[in-house]
Amino acid sequence: MLKYALKSMWARKSTTILFTIALIVALTISMVAVNISSQISEGFIRADREYDIIIGPNGSETQLLMSTLFFADLPLGVISHDYVTELESRGDLEIVLPFALGDSYRGNNLVGTNPEFLRNKTIVEGNSFTSPFEVVVGYNVAKNHNLQIGDELITSHGVADHSINSLACLFHDHDDEEYLDSHDNTPYKVVGILGRDNSAYDNALYTSIESIWLAHNHTGALTPEEELVTAIIIRSGNQSAAREITSDFNSKPEYQAVHPTSVMRKLTTNIDLSKQVAFLLCSIILVLAFIIVCIMTMLMLDSLNKEVRTLRFLGLNRGIISKYVVYQVLLLGLFSTILSRLLTIGVVYVANMLSSTMGIVLDLGKVYYLEYIIGLVILALCLSPVFIYLNKMYKEALSNEK
Repeated sequence: MLKYALKSMWARKSTTILFTIALIVALTISMVAVNISSQISEGFIRADREYDIIIGPNGSETQLLMSTLFFADLPLGVISHDYVTELESRGDLEIVLPFALGDSYRGNNLVGTNPEFLRNKTIVEGNSFTSPFEVVVGYNVAKNHNLQIGDELITSHGVADHSINSLACLFHDHDDEEYLDSHDNTPYKVVGILGRDNSAYDNALYTSIESIWLAHNHTGALTPEEELVTAIIIRSGNQSAAREITSDFNSKPEYQAVHPTSVMRKLTTNIDLSKQVAFLLCSIILVLAFIIVCIMTMLMLDSLNKEVRTLRFLGLNRGIISKYVVYQVLLLGLFSTILSRLLTIGVVYVANMLSSTMGIVLDLGKVYYLEYIIGLVILALCLSPVFIYLNKMYKEALSNEK
């Protein structure tokens, strides 16, 4: 019966193809919308849990947040490392870390900080950096550039987009072509490789803050004026201290202290608005696809009806005829589901190329229960006319027997 079902679908290939395409479109749109929106929301939530204060030069608080937690925007400028020492000496803060975007390696930002910055990340090969010009590389950086433990790499001047606000660019004159290229005299040695984190950490490299300073100092001796950072990130563990520090730095006109949660809330409000518009457009496309599926289903049933009459004339019972119809429906549904899943992965892959520039890394293999639920609902709605037809056929058979 399966063989005859396949032949039947091939005989009606135009209707079958259109039906399958419409069903794939409906399934793919619903899966993509749920998957991407969920992963972006989770990406923001994960980043928000790490730190509760970011200190940097005055300017856009969103830019400060994105450049520090997502390595995805230009640094606002620099502040003295003396503030890091001052905050560490308080003794009432859990974590105080210097942060500097100085150079880049083949489009991936090099982050200057302390080893504690990677405390919650898994180093699958090697160890964390302990000396100047040792570097730990993110999962995607190592994978894309075939980096191994012990490899040496040369960084380029400035952050990935050669921002004039980067720490590196503040040390040198942009008119000097020598400093617009690579730091050939200060190679970095790969000492560690991070495991996949599905976050901005996958697309960056990490070294000591001293490495950033020394890479742009050609005298061998650092001065306090050269010991600069682009931000200070803090996990206070103390609400009273957090309020005091925020108030203190916000009172200085050249600096700002922001709470990632409050900035993230403003940012996600704008994203939610965009997401609602996207969902509206997806819904319109989904409705159109559903209408097309219904039309194709009715055309398919009209053609099937002739075949069913022939089969009944030949004496086949209702059970065999039902299998004949159900096999076709299940084959089309299974084929459409598999193709839509593959298309979803493809779309997420393309979306990841765009979202990675904003510090949000999408996991291609991640699937949400809601995707399955929506997929089953769409399949049920689109294929329900077939089962209505089978029920009608059953009632007609009963009436004829009477």
